[in-house]
Amino acid sequence: MIPARRWMFTLVCLLGPTAVAAQISRPPVGTVARAMAAERRGDYVEAARDYEALLAERPADGQAILGVSRVLPVMDRRADLAQYLMRALAVDSTNIGFLSLAVRTHALLEDRAAARALVDRWALLSPGDEEPYREWALSALEVRDRGAARVALELGRRRIDHPAALAAELAQLRQNEGDLVGATQEWLRATAHIPGFRASAVLLLGDVAPEGRSEVRKALAADGSAEAQRLEGMLLARWGEPEAGARRLLGALPDAQGAATPLLRAFLEELRGRADRDALRARGLVLEALADREAPELAIRTRMEAARAHADAGDESAARRVLGQVASDPLAAGDIATSASTTLLGVLIAEGRPAEAESLYVAMRTRLSLDDQEHEQRRIALAWARSGNVARGEALLETDSTVAGFDTRGRLRAFAGDLKTATTFLRIAGPWDERREVAASRVRLLALLQAVLVDSLPPLGAALLSIERGDTARAVRELDALAPSLEAPGAAAVQLLAGELAASTGDRATAERLLAAADVPEAPAVAPAARLALATLHLAAGRRLEAEALLESLILDFPDSAAVPDARRARDLLRRTPAGAT
Repeated sequence: MIPARRWMFTLVCLLGPTAVAAQISRPPVGTVARAMAAERRGDYVEAARDYEALLAERPADGQAILGVSRVLPVMDRRADLAQYLMRALAVDSTNIGFLSLAVRTHALLEDRAAARALVDRWALLSPGDEEPYREWALSALEVRDRGAARVALELGRRRIDHPAALAAELAQLRQNEGDLVGATQEWLRATAHIPGFRASAVLLLGDVAPEGRSEVRKALAADGSAEAQRLEGMLLARWGEPEAGARRLLGALPDAQGAATPLLRAFLEELRGRADRDALRARGLVLEALADREAPELAIRTRMEAARAHADAGDESAARRVLGQVASDPLAAGDIATSASTTLLGVLIAEGRPAEAESLYVAMRTRLSLDDQEHEQRRIALAWARSGNVARGEALLETDSTVAGFDTRGRLRAFAGDLKTATTFLRIAGPWDERREVAASRVRLLALLQAVLVDSLPPLGAALLSIERGDTARAVRELDALAPSLEAPGAAAVQLLAGELAASTGDRATAERLLAAADVPEAPAVAPAARLALATLHLAAGRRLEAEALLESLILDFPDSAAVPDARRARDLLRRTPAGAT
């Protein structure tokens, strides 16, 4: 049977364009109609009989030749098909369609001599055409006759006398034979001549096993051309080195926008679905290059995408640079410029640059709603506090009378060690918030300050600021050192917080010591939570008996505690779970 990719070519060659159009618009009649009906029914014997009857009268009938080329191979009569094709060529020796079918048929029969003779005839009719050699090679490969395929392709390369003649086919053949260097060289010839072959090169060379990739890269390096660098960049993306691949590609982009843009988009396709840091960095770099080649309005949105990719990769510096371009672009629509500025503000805050963040906020403030203004002021205020300048942060919030404003002002006062004022602000904010986690955090902080029972305690403020900065290990040390100087309720509250922080960092020994120290009769408000946290640690360590004993004692000793429901659930689950199960 003729593969679909060659069918229309053969049909046009056999019948000619006018005849093909007629066949499409007018159904066949007579013997051909009966044969085609039988073929559709799967009655290949009857179909063959009708087609062969027609060929007995008219050996060069195109419809009948196409018919036998479909049905005889199914009946394992390819040798008979070869005879019909030779008779057709005896009548019409210049018919390219007959020659194409004959080359294919003899190649599938592994008759190299006949196939070559037919290719020679075809090549005389179409000088410089790759198709005769390609037809022979591809047909030979269908029956795994690689020797014939090699003869066909190398013969075509010599005769056509073009360095890229049949390069894509030779590349595939050489790769199948294990010649990765030769395959790479052929792909470079193919893509330099027809850039559209690059996708095929990336697909096939991209599947090279890890142990063979160094050969491909050496061949690309030895070539040294811009096309070799582009191909290497694409392959590196596929081989798990996207950032290196992006930089390789960007260093060899063609000058013409029409040639560079498809390359960049193809690289982005290689990154689709990937969210690792290297892929995000590569995406950001390529999107920037793409934006440089787009119309100004479209480029703005592309740069926003690039900035998000840089930010997601943790590269705040690159994100800030790109967002600055968007925010200052006079062509950026108001909503885009505001979005870029807001995102840039977040990047500056994440980088610990409150002064720059505040300057940007002042410049963009008029474009923000009142709620957004207050939100950004609170973010900047906390950034100032993390930098060590609590007073500057408080100055930004003097007029913020929202719940979130009082919450932030209370935290800033706590960082300064002014526990009395901090408690006042946190009480005004109340126990409710649109975000449940914020409300819970506020309630816990307020409970800690009330347990300490002093108006001013700078060391506690310093520890809370360490937590805000994300320096958990330092906060644990500071809280641990502070606890002995406090009354029992305050010491227990501080030790509970320190123990939970230590557990979050994986320091189990310190966590167990601190949580055990917090579980004292003098601190009945803290002890149940400390005991539950300690039981949870024991469970995680597989110490079931100790955990169960703690849970039982918690339920009996503190029946009115808010921790009891969680303790009962943990105990019941423990009892239902067989030892050793997870």
